[in-house]
Amino acid sequence: FIWLVMLFIFLGTIADEYFTPSLIVMSQLLRMNQNLAGVTLLALGNGAPDIFSAFSAISRAENGEAGLAIGALFGAGMFVTTVVTGLVSICTPFSLTQRPFMRDIIFYIFACYMTFYVLWDNNLKLYEAICKYPILIIVNL
Repeated sequence: FIWLVMLFIFLGTIADEYFTPSLIVMSQLLRMNQNLAGVTLLALGNGAPDIFSAFSAISRAENGEAGLAIGALFGAGMFVTTVVTGLVSICTPFSLTQRPFMRDIIFYIFACYMTFYVLWDNNLKLYEAICKYPILIIVNL
């Protein structure tokens, strides 16, 4: 149990000392506001290992056996949005700004719907692949 506590302390220290300043510099260089940097750069840094492992699993899947990789991605997203957010709000009470929170939730629901639609349709069209990101940028203006 003690080693688990120490790992979380080390993870928090490393993220605070190295990841956060890097994110701030990158967002300033790209002239992004904090909300847009949080939902793009922070999410990319947090989810990159999951995405690359899912790409690997999907590229090696045979006969549509990539369901576990897709399930792992959605499970990770749901875990972060429910368990992590709930634990943070229990440990440190805070108030959310309603507009950014609702924007992020609506975009997350839209992204999940588009992903499920592509998987159900079993056909990815070009407009489906690129429609999410202009919508995210327009919402953050």
